[in-house]
Parts: sequence; structure tokens; C-alpha cells
Amino acid sequence: QGAATEGAATEEGTVGISGVIDVAIIGGGPCGLAVALALRKASPAATIAVFERDAHLKPVGSSVVISSSGWAALKCIDPDVCKRLKAQSAPIEFLRVVPLDDDTGKAAAPGLARGALRLFGAVNTALKFLRLPSLAFVRSNLWHEVRGTLAQRVAEVCGAGTLRTNHALEALAEAPDLRGGFYLSFAHPASANGTASTHVRA
Repeated sequence: QGAATEGAATEEGTVGISGVIDVAIIGGGPCGLAVALALRKASPAATIAVFERDAHLKPVGSSVVISSSGWAALKCIDPDVCKRLKAQSAPIEFLRVVPLDDDTGKAAAPGLARGALRLFGAVNTALKFLRLPSLAFVRSNLWHEVRGTLAQRVAEVCGAGTLRTNHALEALAEAPDLRGGFYLSFAHPASANGTASTHVRA
């Protein structure tokens, strides 16, 4: 449990943290945001804050493949966000294995596997030409879309001030008294000319 001694910036503006914080999550990536949703479902009365060092949720990162167990976990945590992410996913229609230490550009898969990959690609090319549904082993999502969708859902479920961007963790120390918990300190811009610190006990 903890209370902040100063305000914390969010994407919507500056919102002061007051009262008790039961859980402070460090990192506003897909994992941290999914944890916030899971905690809200498990403990609706808990106060949760997610601290993210990025000032804005920029479109960065590559694509990610969510495993079957990952989809099952998302469905259990929040069926709505699971449905949104599945709607955003795209099928992987072509596969090619390339060695990291080779500049020739030749596929690194062995003969049989290489042939299977080429056949897979050729079939999908033909299906696309015929305007038929393509074959796909798995589907992928853009990493930043996953984060953005989860962040939107966290704002809906946990409150608009739950995700606190532009907060970089400065220090973490175990609280010395009997109540337990940790002291956390975050740096964030206070103005154009300097930074301030937000201190939290969680």
C-alpha cells in the first residue's frame, strides 16, 4: 500500500495521486497492462497504477505472435480486449528462414523444410490470385497495436489515470517498517526546464 507525495503526469494531463496505491506496476507494455486488467478483475476495489517511461505510446516495435495459451489467458482476463486484438490480427501467409550471420540472402531451412515453405507460399499466391481465403498457420499482431488496445481497455476498466506515462523509475527500496511494501521514486518532467519526482509507497 502507498501514497504519492506529488502529482503524476498522464497522457490526458496532470493528475495527482492521492490516498492508497495497492499495486504499482513498472512498465506499460503489453505484459504490464494485461497484469493491470487481471488485477482489476481479481480485486475490483484495489487501486492500481501503471508507470511507463515513454512519454507517448508511439507506433514502435515489430509484429508479435500470441500463442494459444496467451489467447486463452487474455480471454480469461478480459474477453472484450481479446476480441479486439483478434480482430486486429493478420494471417502469416509466407514464411522464410534466413541465417543471421549470412549476407547471401539464401534461405537457411534444410531441403525438405525449404520445399515445404516454398509450396506454402506458392499455394497462398495461387489462392490470392483466385481471390480465395489463404492458408495460415498462425496470426500476428503489431506490437504497438497490442499495447495501444490494452492501454485503451485499461483506461476503460481501471480509470483514465491508471497508466502514467513519462515516468522513469529512479529508485526502489523496501519499506523498513512493519507495514511492509516498497518505496518507489519516478522522474518525470515538471516543466520545460526541469524534472520532478513522484514518490510512491506500494
